[in-house]
Amino acid sequence: MPDPTDLSAAVDGQETCWVLSTVNGLILDIGSGIPSLFNLSARGLLGRDIYLFIGADRDAMRHAAQVVASNVSIERSILLRPRDRRPLIVQARVSRTTTDATLTWTLTASRSAETRAAHYELQRRTAELSAEHASLTAKRTGKVERHRHNARLRQHKSELAAHSKRLKSEN
Repeated sequence: MPDPTDLSAAVDGQETCWVLSTVNGLILDIGSGIPSLFNLSARGLLGRDIYLFIGADRDAMRHAAQVVASNVSIERSILLRPRDRRPLIVQARVSRTTTDATLTWTLTASRSAETRAAHYELQRRTAELSAEHASLTAKRTGKVERHRHNARLRQHKSELAAHSKRLKSEN
């Protein structure tokens, strides 16, 4: 029977791991599942800035983690960017230890996290293409260029719809 205090155990299709860092994000210690989550060796992770692996909400997460009080934790969904792999969405719980010098990060990644991250990326790219489409329309560019762009936009929208269906069926 697995040890219930072992945070690296997979539970209900989810993998939970922990990281110990300074308040400024310098990684001091890691749990067993972290190297695979970050796609780096344990030795390669120690001494790195954990905030560099956080996507769009990096600054907000840094600020929230720095102001958290002792024995209080914050929970957020963040976009984790492993080295040389697609980003994935993880649930992060950050708590300050009683020494006030370190933070404990508990990261939970579900098996469908990569699908959700791909969906997030498709949403972002579709929004970019829509903005580009509006810009091309406003500039009254040539018909051939607009036609190519419309085809790309339709393709992204259909991929986004397919991802949405897949996510709904997983949940």
